[in-house]
Amino acid sequence: MRVINRTYHSFEAEEAAIKCYCGNEEVDKGTWDRKTGSGTFDRVDALPNFGDGKIEFHVPVAKVYNNLEKWNLEGTVKYKSNKPVIDTGEYAIPEIGICLEYVLSEKQIANLKEIVEIV
Repeated sequence: MRVINRTYHSFEAEEAAIKCYCGNEEVDKGTWDRKTGSGTFDRVDALPNFGDGKIEFHVPVAKVYNNLEKWNLEGTVKYKSNKPVIDTGEYAIPEIGICLEYVLSEKQIANLKEIVEIV
């Protein structure tokens, strides 16, 4: 997922949490924390001023679910500005909400079923 920062401030990612659903069934969930450097995210980038960053999270699919067509990601990523904001002298701490729906095509569903059955 691409995150776009169009402000004068640079931000470091502080923590992240996400859940993945296939239909109404929870498939996977994960967290990430900058202080411990641990978590299940593959990548959580800092956001340079007027720059882009990425968030990557891998969802292992271990079984064939009832309806493989609709997939949802829900979660949050919290950032903290690298410097205090000039107006207040405090650090900005924005939180980005993640709410994505992805619909697989018939071909993608067939490919996914094939991969899951091999494992």
